[in-house]
Amino acid sequence: MIPSAQKIFRLAKVILFAFLLATNVAFGQKYTADFLNIGIGARALALGGAYSAIANDASAVYWNPAGLAQLASPEMSLMHSSQFSDLLQANFVNFIFPTKSGRAFGISYFRVGVEDIPMATQLDEFHRPIIEKYFQDLEHAIFLSFASKVKKNLFIGGNLKTLYQQVADHSALGFGFDLGALYQFSPKFSVGACLQDATGTYLFWDTGSREMRNPNILVSVSLADKVPFLTGKIRAAIGQTIRFEGRSPENLYSIGNVAGVDLNAGLEYEIFQTISLRIGKERNHLTAGAGMKFSFFSVDYAFVSYDLGNAHRISGNIFF
Repeated sequence: MIPSAQKIFRLAKVILFAFLLATNVAFGQKYTADFLNIGIGARALALGGAYSAIANDASAVYWNPAGLAQLASPEMSLMHSSQFSDLLQANFVNFIFPTKSGRAFGISYFRVGVEDIPMATQLDEFHRPIIEKYFQDLEHAIFLSFASKVKKNLFIGGNLKTLYQQVADHSALGFGFDLGALYQFSPKFSVGACLQDATGTYLFWDTGSREMRNPNILVSVSLADKVPFLTGKIRAAIGQTIRFEGRSPENLYSIGNVAGVDLNAGLEYEIFQTISLRIGKERNHLTAGAGMKFSFFSVDYAFVSYDLGNAHRISGNIFF
């Protein structure tokens, strides 16, 4: 029997309270494995990250792995992103294989890199830095994903992930997992939530030091309906990202000194089931984008504004 919305809400409050207590005892380092916050998939990013209740393509690995069970056929996703005048490069590729029994399995690889970083420890006679060598900051993540359709309208899923970071001559290895759930009240209305780094993801450096990435909760609701103009379909999504890293001036509001909460919102208009126009907001950043979908592939573009410069994301999905 599927639990009622009221029971689901009560359970969510209990889980949230437990994590508030846990993270109030011990915070992880705020920027540990921060490359994972870049996000995956141009469609989701153009919608401001309000995607955990939609999550109906291969990029659901990041936003809500439960959504992978919605896929009807195998799917491959690719993404490229450059930020800050091409200083930071991000690339993603994955493959999702759904089964006829309502389950899905997937493997994903995410890489973020900043290369040719100059290192200088001395100054010349004119007090200019002497560049001694160049080094790289490379960050990798591998996701092994599983999702299942538990009931007619209820999906659950999770990721096991391995992180590897290399900065100059030092490296770190880490492990963690994510949990997600998605419930469709109707074909038009759905809710979803994903607990990233559920118990904290630890990174162990070759220097002997240890860092922890704090849990995040992504939660959103999505409402979609058909419109007669151009045989269109409109979808609105709104959600919140709860970051257990203490208060931050960047957050919309905070829960004591334990968690910061940010708003995610997005609007998508689809024309002839082929062309999509999108706009959204993530924190204080404007997002926008567009996409085209055909029988065996789709291409999406996202624009994200940042204080240090704008970012452009391009992703594509191949349907088998």
